[in-house]
Amino acid sequence: MSTLVRSLRRLSWLTVNILLNIAAASVIALYQDTLAQVIALAVLLYTGTPYLGAVVGAALAMNTLIAMLIGGTVPLLPERLAA
Repeated sequence: MSTLVRSLRRLSWLTVNILLNIAAASVIALYQDTLAQVIALAVLLYTGTPYLGAVVGAALAMNTLIAMLIGGTVPLLPERLAA
């Protein structure tokens, strides 16, 4: 295969690739503010998630302990198990 034929085949794919990159950049530029907010939220959720399990576990333990001390039942737990 000659160099000219190879170059023309590559040029067609490079042209398609450049057009798709321009389209992607346009979409990103169009939604730049929304993307910034979503990325900030994702980072916040990622950094806070390990502590969230500990907080929920501690709250459930305290709720159970208080319910046992006053002789009641654990709120929400029977409803969740019945569902």
